[in-house]
Amino acid sequence: MSQTKGHPAEKLAWCCSMSPLPPLPNNLQDWINTLDAVQLPALASDVQKARQALGNNTQYSLREIAQQLQAIPALTLSIMREANTKGYSQEDRAETLEAALTRLGMQRAHELLNKIPVVELNEDNWPFFQVLLISQHACQQANGLFSARLARIWQEVYWNTLLFMAPLWVIICAYPKLFRIWERSTLERAVSSRADETQLLGLPVLTLCQGLAEHWRLPHWTVRCYRIVNQDQRFLVKALRIAQNDENPLDQQQNLDADPELRRWLTQPENTPLLANTLATMAHHGWGSVQMLRWQRLAALYVEMPLPTLQQRIHQQAVLSAQQQALSGLWHPAQALIWPWTDRFSGVEYPSSTAKTVQSVPEELTSIQRWKAACAELLSNPSPFANILQLSAKVQEALLSAGVQRLVILQLDAKRNLLVTRQSAGLASEAKFLQLDPAHSPLVQNLLQHPRQLYLTAEHSARVLELLPGAIKSLFDSQHLLIQVVSLNKTVMLLVADRTGAALDERLIQVFAKTMQCFEKALGYYTKYEP
Repeated sequence: MSQTKGHPAEKLAWCCSMSPLPPLPNNLQDWINTLDAVQLPALASDVQKARQALGNNTQYSLREIAQQLQAIPALTLSIMREANTKGYSQEDRAETLEAALTRLGMQRAHELLNKIPVVELNEDNWPFFQVLLISQHACQQANGLFSARLARIWQEVYWNTLLFMAPLWVIICAYPKLFRIWERSTLERAVSSRADETQLLGLPVLTLCQGLAEHWRLPHWTVRCYRIVNQDQRFLVKALRIAQNDENPLDQQQNLDADPELRRWLTQPENTPLLANTLATMAHHGWGSVQMLRWQRLAALYVEMPLPTLQQRIHQQAVLSAQQQALSGLWHPAQALIWPWTDRFSGVEYPSSTAKTVQSVPEELTSIQRWKAACAELLSNPSPFANILQLSAKVQEALLSAGVQRLVILQLDAKRNLLVTRQSAGLASEAKFLQLDPAHSPLVQNLLQHPRQLYLTAEHSARVLELLPGAIKSLFDSQHLLIQVVSLNKTVMLLVADRTGAALDERLIQVFAKTMQCFEKALGYYTKYEP
């Protein structure tokens, strides 16, 4: 064990079964001196897009050019750093890329672009691009959660959200092995502490990030968010405590009304980069963690939205992010949305695979065994589910294992009297965003009043299908449907499922019915123990 002696980075690297790290700086000034010289790379395809955007500067406005440069965060950081360190006062900062381009001009932006190393994704640089992907996921979350309510200052929200983790981009670019240490110690084992970080880096990582953000004069909101988590946690702690009581929104509002200063702090748009980046970072390791739920509740409190609705929107934005930004070889948390809720991503080495080292139901199990395992979890007492979204995800898992190929699960929002999608599988994308008014369907109204199961066959489906909402008919376009309403206390759920139009055999009908019995019992256990 004599090899663990020396620099603390070597000790932690050996603990993580990795080759030793090179010597690291051990104070803020040394880190600044080292990282100021780091030039972030970019992929060839992204550099080409940036060249086209800057080359067509007579055809596009500055805002349009800035929007096209979103694909190359390395250039964004380079432009922002230079624009804010060239003869301007401490307070006179460019807060958006558009403002920074105005200061520097297109020619200087071209010169900065030409300095960026062009690389291909490989085993040496993937940690850097993985961190970039987390930042881009955060931007998509910010877009879905905050863009509508903060439309007038959306540029500030977006660029601060993107740049919040910029100090980490540079740190990981210079020392890629730190990324796996972070994944293993902070995410997988949840054992990282300020003392551990200080031993490794010379100071806590968030303190280091704040120091770099201040030195590079990143936008004010970015620096403010670091100050919230490093020096001024008073309001953050209060807000997190109030957010825990998400099942009692009236109590939450009363607590906020009793503390006007906290209410003012909570509603400040400058908090959005911290919320979006924390959600994206927590999602990187798992959707069902306690830490993730804590920040989801805070985000729900900020946007004044029921937690299940917010969680659904977060999942939708994760999928959009994966569709637009994911790269082969990198991990995106949208891949984990189909996993059992308690699973955790445990990190990969390049190239990555969606078949991660997770503690899940073994692949070799038959479909009926997977169905039994899902039903056993539904029947667990006390309930292991933190909310209806998690519970309905397990129901979906059970039904898909049983042979269902398409389904949608909707929950009745009693306040708005609308059926809102909670889960969907095998259907067009619009299935994820359904909001159905039961008043427009006599059949749905009757099912909600008298919960039961309907089994539609070709013989009698024509008459019944006419009574279904148009959105359901267009999504399924099938003569063989299973329809069920499950209701317990104040929770009412509507499920529609089929086998992509194929006839339903007796075994599937029986398994569906048994799954619905498990669902109803799971609702009982959940409502019994919910806070």
